Amino acid sequence: MEAATTPRGLTVRTVSGLEFPGSGKAEGYVDPTKACPVCGLRGRRVIALTVTARLRPEYWSALGDGFWFCGTRECPIFDYDNARRIYVSKDPREVRSWFGLKELEAPRPICYCLGVNAERIFEEVETKGCCDFLEDVERYTRAGTGKWCVTTNPSGVCCRAYLKELVAESLTRASAVARPPVEQVAERLRADEVPGVPVELEVGGMDCEACGVAVAGLIEHAGGRQVRVSVPDGRAHLEWARGSDLPQLLRELTEAGYPTQATTE
Repeated sequence: MEAATTPRGLTVRTVSGLEFPGSGKAEGYVDPTKACPVCGLRGRRVIALTVTARLRPEYWSALGDGFWFCGTRECPIFDYDNARRIYVSKDPREVRSWFGLKELEAPRPICYCLGVNAERIFEEVETKGCCDFLEDVERYTRAGTGKWCVTTNPSGVCCRAYLKELVAESLTRASAVARPPVEQVAERLRADEVPGVPVELEVGGMDCEACGVAVAGLIEHAGGRQVRVSVPDGRAHLEWARGSDLPQLLRELTEAGYPTQATTE
């Protein structure tokens, strides 16, 4: 099969007209048509629904079933279809979401379903010292436990596919700095186990189960625990940490398109 990757010295033109130099390489695949034309490394097959969720509407005419996702950290390309020579970069003029592992500045999203970013994971491992294993990170951040990855995650897969690598990187960084004393870690763990205040929220704007997942993710990201969201009832039940800023949570939910008020505290 004739290679569709761009030879070195030629350029890759994206849907908005941005240009990047072709690598001329095709590592990781015998068939070079499946390699990213800019970095030359192996990509991941993604379905059209995944691309649609993040591609700006003005470029939906480019949608198709032949896209691959480039997860290489330094590469500017998001999606590529070498057969049709259609390329999408990570530039915000082309996409509505970004891939945390391609970003250098915070916040870098990792778990899109539950709103967990890389900085939260680093905090648990390096600063708080509460997590030494992937299972610990999942327990304290809920990362890797979502259900809507095919549409929320730019890579089209659950963040668990690369979460282990991120945890390993964080543990390596943590080993170079002083860890908190065991007594401090134990105290933080005990604080996490203290029951919060039962709260019921009246939540508007939830039209489907995906909205319920998004609302639960926002609440958990803000510190809510034992979260139960009922889309038909327009209600959310949770435990809220004593002394925490509940009005701020209500504002964040409202700004996200889910007008919310507390009915009980």
